[in-house]
Amino acid sequence: MSQCSFNDLFHVKSAIKSLLLEQQLQDKADGFLLYVIDENKWKNHFTEFDEEALQENVKHLQESLGDILDSGDGLVASQYQKHVLVPVEYDALFILFSSTNETFRQKHYRQLLEHIFQCLAEKYPVDKVSFENRVKLLIPIVKCDVIDHPTTENSEILKNLNMFLLYPRINQEDIYEIVTSKLGSDRFSLTSYQLTPLVAKNGHLGDYYTITIDVAVEARSQTLNFFAKFVTARTESLKKVVESGPSKKEEFFYIQYLSVLREYGLENLQNFVAQCYFSTQNDVLVLDNLTEMGFEGYPPNTSLGIDVIITGLRKIAAFHASSLILEDILTKKNGTTTTLSQVYGEYLEEVLFTHHSEGLTRISLKIALETMLYVLEKFPEVYGEFTLEQLQKKMKFGWNLIFEKTKESKVYTNVICHGDMHVSNILVKSTDGRCEDIKLVDFQILRYCPLTQDVVFFIVQNTNKATRDQYFSTFLDQYYTELTQHLRGHGINPDKVIPKDNLLESVNYMKSEAVLQALYYSPVLLIGPEMRRDILFKDQKKAQYYMYENRRALIDLALEDGVYKSRLRLFLSKISLNYVKRDSHVLTVKRSPLNFDLQFFVGELWNKSRFFLRVIVTVKFKE
Repeated sequence: MSQCSFNDLFHVKSAIKSLLLEQQLQDKADGFLLYVIDENKWKNHFTEFDEEALQENVKHLQESLGDILDSGDGLVASQYQKHVLVPVEYDALFILFSSTNETFRQKHYRQLLEHIFQCLAEKYPVDKVSFENRVKLLIPIVKCDVIDHPTTENSEILKNLNMFLLYPRINQEDIYEIVTSKLGSDRFSLTSYQLTPLVAKNGHLGDYYTITIDVAVEARSQTLNFFAKFVTARTESLKKVVESGPSKKEEFFYIQYLSVLREYGLENLQNFVAQCYFSTQNDVLVLDNLTEMGFEGYPPNTSLGIDVIITGLRKIAAFHASSLILEDILTKKNGTTTTLSQVYGEYLEEVLFTHHSEGLTRISLKIALETMLYVLEKFPEVYGEFTLEQLQKKMKFGWNLIFEKTKESKVYTNVICHGDMHVSNILVKSTDGRCEDIKLVDFQILRYCPLTQDVVFFIVQNTNKATRDQYFSTFLDQYYTELTQHLRGHGINPDKVIPKDNLLESVNYMKSEAVLQALYYSPVLLIGPEMRRDILFKDQKKAQYYMYENRRALIDLALEDGVYKSRLRLFLSKISLNYVKRDSHVLTVKRSPLNFDLQFFVGELWNKSRFFLRVIVTVKFKE
């Protein structure tokens, strides 16, 4: 059995390495039992803790551990639990927690954890994400088992575990890392921490919390506030949606992309987003608590003011500029044209508008199209010279072409786009009623496509008709000015990367996508806050019924609200059905049900061949 000196980094690391080199993976076999959590031990050590809550926590630990044990992956015969098979990380963690105290772990925990991973990687094909997920589960289990070990600082471990029972979504060792990242130093004393769940989610994936941490730095008390997004979801179906793409994208953005920007000295382009202090894949992101910094979210049905739109577009421009500048840096470094889709393609694959979607996403897309067609039925006064059938046919055609327009373009300038720029995905800081700053949030739909996908959708989804009619060109000018300033500031000629005419052509190309995506969101987003809260967030069964089983009933209920009905009617009549007349690249033939369809061919072909364009138009009209 491995022994080592207490709080001695060299000896602790040596003991861990010797142990892991000695142990061999075992199959489930006769003579070995699978590890089982001793529930009585937990009850005996935490007699003052609520018994029901304690049982619930232990049950969750046992079920999660059971998944690992039942799989038979990475099991060894424990040196600390006789004749018992445990996950291969268990004994190494046992050494870590039985041979160190809290002060030592505050400084060296991450280094020791990385050491365990590297030792395992020398022997086995180990995956970092799986390793971290297994370790997070095992930590409280191991802590409880080491309490009775002769070298253990019992009182510290008991206090540590008591905090886990209060806040089981996070371990105290994670808190150390969060504070160290925030302060830039591990020279602090942890006083306490608290997780508080947030109720308002606006339909986002995951569970949201605030984290309040009290520390002492050089004998001075300090309170730190954070926002935590646990991307693991409550239901299995939603968990699969999260893990299949959105979680992966957001973690890439905060962990990899922003780190690369800092590596190349592009910190000045990160003012569009909150700083990330801690993250583990498929688990949690810990960011600045923007609410404490004066930022607030708007109800999803809000039409944004001119100042908010302009500020938002400036932030989007900084985000987009980071892509173009990084591509320029990588191209010069590699000596050949390099795009971010080549470097980070696995993180930028489409997860929403794809014909290959599965499960809940596929169901949601099907329901969304059916909802759009149903909404059209409810407003015959907007049909004009068309029939319902003609308009529904156009809508179906337009919907299908969204799936093409959100792909990387061979004609228009591409960047990493947010992909989901509706009002719920911005936080606004205002002074005396005027927008002062904006942060973009929820980077779960990242895609590599024309930059105008973010720009046009942000304007179309979040403004009313009067604002768009008067200020659309102004909005584009503000965005382009901000974008080109960033490019020039990093020695890039905008005319070679994104000339103004390319931007405007791209805008016209993307208008139809923005309108259809806005129609995709609006039947739900335009619902008033009180009805939205009552229907979608108070009762999971009710939410399931209205969102997935009978969306028509939701629309019928929402249409009883005159404001909702008026806004939806105005949206349909003034944008959806007439937008083709405003696109400069569209050849409109009045009374032809095909003029809507033509919109989708023009953008990509305009710069390639006008003759080719005329041929397509002729063919379509003959059909």
